[in-house]
Amino acid sequence: MKTLSDNLLDAKNEVARTAAALVLAEVTLNDASVIRWVRNPIAVTYPTTGGQPYSPKDFTCSAVDAGRPGVLDSESLKVNDTDRSIEQYMPHAITDVCKFKGGTIKITVVDSSLLDETATDNEVIYKIMGSPARQGNYKVFELAGDDPSRMRFPGSRYTAQCSPDVVEHFGDLPCDYTGVSITGVTLSGTDPVAIAATAHGGSTGSVFALDDITGITPSLDGSYTITRTNDNAFTLDDTDSSDYAGAYTGGGTAGFATCDGRYEDCLERDNAERFGGCPGVATKGIIVALR
Repeated sequence: MKTLSDNLLDAKNEVARTAAALVLAEVTLNDASVIRWVRNPIAVTYPTTGGQPYSPKDFTCSAVDAGRPGVLDSESLKVNDTDRSIEQYMPHAITDVCKFKGGTIKITVVDSSLLDETATDNEVIYKIMGSPARQGNYKVFELAGDDPSRMRFPGSRYTAQCSPDVVEHFGDLPCDYTGVSITGVTLSGTDPVAIAATAHGGSTGSVFALDDITGITPSLDGSYTITRTNDNAFTLDDTDSSDYAGAYTGGGTAGFATCDGRYEDCLERDNAERFGGCPGVATKGIIVALR
């Protein structure tokens, strides 16, 4: 479900408005260069702060075909090219290269009075199917989206004991693993550096990543193999306290540096609710889902 900002919701709920709905077209060519148009007499920058300039251009977008194999809801974008600014990207006598084919066009609808908003009324991205057709002073782009019937669903593989999503997004959404807060650092002569972290979950031999510890020099940020002291403490293998100076002043996190995506790993990290696999799937044989 698309989420609108409070400002856009207020605007939509007004009975009458003087602001206009502006249609923006962002064209990404197959060489990665970008052209931006706005269906408006004057140029706009969107968003207002730190955004991109959109040049005035007369264009319309309409549905033309929905039955061609491999595409869905094909549409055309008809653009007035009286200034021939589009012509330079099309095949002609000098070159047969078309910079549009294989590119994309993103159509965005924004409120003219809310150009500082990053949320939009609507946004859709189409593929450019080929070189635009010439119709007098107009160029007509054939656009299409992917046919969902040709896609594999779901987007992620589901297995009993391993979640590829967890491995790919470890420490980020949807995994969102953050480790635990460090509460103390002890430097004691030539002994290994000792870390206090309540319910750290690690075992001797686990590889932990430390981050944002303050007061100790040189920085302790990095990955270490640990030796478990108890549930709330561990030491850093191959470290010597005499190599460090200062006193712990606060902050810092400690947690597993990597994840294999196994359900057992999520349990160990107290993160089982975010495991992306399906423990209920049979672990033997092959299951084929047909639609």
